[in-house]
Amino acid sequence: MVIVIDEFGATEGLITMEDLLEEIVGEILVGDEEHPVEFIGDTEVVVRGDVNIDEVNEALDIDLPEGEEFETIAGFLFNRAGRLVEQGEEFDYENVTLRAEQVENTRIQKVRVTVDRDTIDSVEEESPVGEGEID
Repeated sequence: MVIVIDEFGATEGLITMEDLLEEIVGEILVGDEEHPVEFIGDTEVVVRGDVNIDEVNEALDIDLPEGEEFETIAGFLFNRAGRLVEQGEEFDYENVTLRAEQVENTRIQKVRVTVDRDTIDSVEEESPVGEGEID
Protein backbone atom coordinates (compact mmCIF):
# COMPACT_ATOMS: atom_id res chain seq x y z
CA MET A 1 0.00 0.00 0.00
CA VAL A 2 1.01 3.57 -0.63
CA ILE A 3 -0.37 6.61 1.15
CA VAL A 4 -0.41 9.64 -1.11
CA ILE A 5 0.20 13.04 0.44
CA ASP A 6 -0.11 16.50 -1.08
CA GLU A 7 2.41 19.35 -1.02
CA PHE A 8 1.16 20.42 2.43
CA GLY A 9 1.63 16.97 3.99
CA ALA A 10 -2.09 16.20 4.16
CA THR A 11 -3.30 12.73 3.19
CA GLU A 12 -4.63 12.80 -0.35
CA GLY A 13 -5.41 9.11 -0.91
CA LEU A 14 -4.40 5.48 -0.80
CA ILE A 15 -3.11 3.23 -3.59
CA THR A 16 -3.29 -0.55 -3.28
CA MET A 17 -1.75 -3.36 -5.30
CA GLU A 18 -5.21 -3.97 -6.80
CA ASP A 19 -5.30 -0.35 -8.03
CA LEU A 20 -1.93 -0.80 -9.75
CA LEU A 21 -2.89 -4.12 -11.29
CA GLU A 22 -6.22 -2.75 -12.56
CA GLU A 23 -4.36 0.06 -14.34
CA ILE A 24 -2.43 -2.60 -16.25
CA VAL A 25 -5.03 -5.30 -16.95
CA GLY A 26 -8.37 -3.52 -16.46
CA GLU A 27 -11.15 -3.86 -13.89
CA ILE A 28 -10.85 -6.84 -11.53
CA LEU A 29 -14.19 -7.98 -10.11
CA VAL A 30 -14.10 -9.66 -6.70
CA GLY A 31 -16.93 -11.64 -5.18
CA ASP A 32 -20.29 -9.97 -5.72
CA GLU A 33 -18.94 -6.83 -7.41
CA GLU A 34 -20.96 -5.85 -10.44
CA HIS A 35 -19.51 -4.79 -13.76
CA PRO A 36 -18.87 -1.05 -13.90
CA VAL A 37 -20.42 -0.80 -17.40
CA GLU A 38 -23.59 -2.83 -18.10
CA PHE A 39 -24.67 -2.91 -21.75
CA ILE A 40 -28.43 -2.62 -22.28
CA GLY A 41 -28.14 -2.43 -26.07
CA ASP A 42 -25.90 -1.01 -28.78
CA THR A 43 -26.80 2.56 -27.84
CA GLU A 44 -27.43 2.31 -24.10
CA VAL A 45 -25.42 1.46 -20.98
CA VAL A 46 -25.86 1.73 -17.23
CA VAL A 47 -22.62 2.69 -15.50
CA ARG A 48 -21.51 3.19 -11.93
CA GLY A 49 -21.07 6.83 -11.01
CA ASP A 50 -17.35 6.39 -10.36
CA VAL A 51 -16.65 5.15 -13.90
CA ASN A 52 -14.18 7.30 -15.84
CA ILE A 53 -15.63 9.26 -18.76
CA ASP A 54 -13.06 7.66 -21.09
CA GLU A 55 -14.59 4.23 -20.40
CA VAL A 56 -18.09 5.51 -21.24
CA ASN A 57 -16.82 7.17 -24.42
CA GLU A 58 -15.11 3.96 -25.48
CA ALA A 59 -18.11 1.75 -24.67
CA LEU A 60 -20.56 3.81 -26.76
CA ASP A 61 -18.17 5.38 -29.28
CA ILE A 62 -19.11 8.91 -28.16
CA ASP A 63 -17.18 12.00 -27.10
CA LEU A 64 -18.25 13.30 -23.70
CA PRO A 65 -15.75 15.93 -22.55
CA GLU A 66 -13.52 15.66 -19.52
CA GLY A 67 -13.12 18.76 -17.43
CA GLU A 68 -10.48 19.94 -15.02
CA GLU A 69 -13.00 19.58 -12.18
CA PHE A 70 -14.17 16.03 -12.95
CA GLU A 71 -13.09 12.71 -14.46
CA THR A 72 -16.09 10.49 -13.73
CA ILE A 73 -19.57 10.27 -15.22
CA ALA A 74 -21.07 11.38 -11.87
CA GLY A 75 -18.76 14.40 -11.88
CA PHE A 76 -19.88 15.19 -15.42
CA LEU A 77 -23.55 15.16 -14.32
CA PHE A 78 -22.86 17.36 -11.29
CA ASN A 79 -20.95 19.77 -13.52
CA ARG A 80 -23.79 19.93 -16.09
CA ALA A 81 -26.42 20.45 -13.37
CA GLY A 82 -24.44 22.92 -11.31
CA ARG A 83 -26.18 21.56 -8.20
CA LEU A 84 -27.01 18.29 -6.46
CA VAL A 85 -28.72 15.82 -8.77
CA GLU A 86 -31.89 13.95 -7.85
CA GLN A 87 -32.74 10.39 -8.85
CA GLY A 88 -34.54 10.22 -12.18
CA GLU A 89 -33.25 13.55 -13.51
CA GLU A 90 -32.18 13.59 -17.15
CA PHE A 91 -29.59 15.75 -18.86
CA ASP A 92 -28.90 16.08 -22.57
CA TYR A 93 -25.49 16.63 -24.09
CA GLU A 94 -25.47 16.81 -27.89
CA ASN A 95 -26.92 13.43 -28.98
CA VAL A 96 -26.52 11.77 -25.55
CA THR A 97 -29.07 11.55 -22.74
CA LEU A 98 -27.78 10.92 -19.22
CA ARG A 99 -30.23 9.85 -16.51
CA ALA A 100 -29.40 9.57 -12.80
CA GLU A 101 -30.70 6.04 -12.21
CA GLN A 102 -29.64 5.65 -8.58
CA VAL A 103 -28.75 8.42 -6.14
CA GLU A 104 -27.98 7.74 -2.48
CA ASN A 105 -27.83 10.83 -0.26
CA THR A 106 -25.95 13.23 -2.53
CA ARG A 107 -23.90 10.62 -4.39
CA ILE A 108 -24.76 9.43 -7.90
CA GLN A 109 -24.43 5.64 -7.83
CA LYS A 110 -25.63 4.73 -11.35
CA VAL A 111 -26.18 6.61 -14.59
CA ARG A 112 -28.03 5.46 -17.70
CA VAL A 113 -26.33 6.76 -20.84
CA THR A 114 -28.33 6.62 -24.07
CA VAL A 115 -27.06 7.68 -27.49
CA ASP A 116 -29.57 8.90 -30.07
CA ARG A 117 -28.01 7.56 -33.28
CA ASP A 118 -31.03 8.80 -35.32
CA THR A 119 -30.09 12.40 -34.52
CA ILE A 120 -26.57 11.82 -35.83
CA ASP A 121 -27.89 10.14 -39.00
CA SER A 122 -30.50 12.85 -39.69
CA VAL A 123 -27.95 15.66 -39.29
CA GLU A 124 -25.59 13.91 -41.71
CA GLU A 125 -28.42 13.38 -44.23
CA GLU A 126 -29.60 17.02 -44.05
CA SER A 127 -26.18 18.49 -44.81
CA PRO A 128 -24.48 16.40 -47.50
CA VAL A 129 -21.00 17.56 -48.35
CA GLY A 130 -20.51 19.03 -51.81
CA GLU A 131 -24.20 19.34 -52.67
CA GLY A 132 -25.81 22.76 -52.77
CA GLU A 133 -27.65 25.15 -54.99
CA ILE A 134 -25.78 27.59 -57.10
CA ASP A 135 -27.38 31.04 -57.50
